[in-house]
Amino acid sequence: MTGLTAELVVDGRVPQNPVLAPSGRLLAYVLAPTSRTGDHLDTELRLVDTDTTDTAASRRVTAETAAESRPGWSADSGTLFFLSDHADRGTPQLHRLTLADGVVTALTSWRAGIVDHLPLADPDLVALLAVDEPTEQDARRARERDDAIVVGGHEPRARLRLLDLRTGRVTTPEVFGDRHVVELRQRPDGGPLAVLTQAEADSDYGPRTCRLHLFDLVTGTAEDLGPVAAEARSLAWWSEEDGWHLGCVALTPPVLQAGTAVFDLALGSRVLRNRTSGLPMCPTELRQTDAAPLVVFANGLDTTLTRLDPTGLATLSQHAGSLDGLTTTPTGGVVAALVGTRYEPSNVHVGPPAGPLRKITDTRPELGGIALGTQRPLAYRAADGLELDGLLVLPVGKTASDGPFPLVTSVHGGPYDRYADRL
Repeated sequence: MTGLTAELVVDGRVPQNPVLAPSGRLLAYVLAPTSRTGDHLDTELRLVDTDTTDTAASRRVTAETAAESRPGWSADSGTLFFLSDHADRGTPQLHRLTLADGVVTALTSWRAGIVDHLPLADPDLVALLAVDEPTEQDARRARERDDAIVVGGHEPRARLRLLDLRTGRVTTPEVFGDRHVVELRQRPDGGPLAVLTQAEADSDYGPRTCRLHLFDLVTGTAEDLGPVAAEARSLAWWSEEDGWHLGCVALTPPVLQAGTAVFDLALGSRVLRNRTSGLPMCPTELRQTDAAPLVVFANGLDTTLTRLDPTGLATLSQHAGSLDGLTTTPTGGVVAALVGTRYEPSNVHVGPPAGPLRKITDTRPELGGIALGTQRPLAYRAADGLELDGLLVLPVGKTASDGPFPLVTSVHGGPYDRYADRL
């Protein structure tokens, strides 16, 4: 066994952004280096069969040197959309891989680049998020490397745009005023888009001014559903007896450094409810299916996967360590996620939501022979009575009886991330 070195820490590659094809037979993910040299991060978009037993069986989508990101599937699982900046580094454009012939095609040439995209139920349409194309003044500022952002002034905002795949034309609906568009989610039946916006893109002020909207793709009109709590994300639709519901994960009001909650807006009555109030665990992700949505909870140092039924939460499975980046087929019958445990780095795992999940990637095989210190969970009570969790990592080859040892502490209070019982 060899020891962990600084080079092993910074020179590795990790999986990100797994996305299951609707059929459940293929999964796309991004393979990214843990560090970079130069101005650009070179990443790879990869495909893997979900029934594989070979964790080295994934394959690259392209052979380009580029930052490849944001994979997304067409409804029929025959097309994979993604962003790549290989033509102009730092300016990502939407690309399409047609699985039937393996051909990759660039679909946009938006001069400001594409921020995100959402393939729609209409096979001829893709929703895009992109800032306005640069003016002559913007081009001058770029040449002079003047990258200052003036809040309320020169601050780029992402806007909703629609790409017609038949003509290649990008149009910008005149909706949402000057608000920054953060996230889109289409209703499972192919209906309107739920749109999450902020007053500004600024990471401090913007998240405090979140609002929800509905955008009708047929009429091109939008309806303002009102404000939502700070840091809102993870939009999801579902249907109950009283009609359609729209949910998100957001910080629990009124403070900005609190735990998160799942908020449920019944569109028929416009009643907004906190569906996770009083729980001893914290929701981190809400994922849409054709039926009830799935909710990922940070449960102490571990993770719990649940289903949000009309009557409450139904626990589906418990996972030691972390489970992030949950992706699911439309039926919810197959899920995949980035799973990391006490002595195993995060990798893509797939299976039924009730478990078990099976590892289908191994992006850090070089860590297989590394000697690691014993990691032990801790539980303790704060002065105000709050139950807290921690991890104690002993020196390599040592036990607690060999101590005492010098102690280094690393404290994290959230809410942006957490320490789980993972490597």
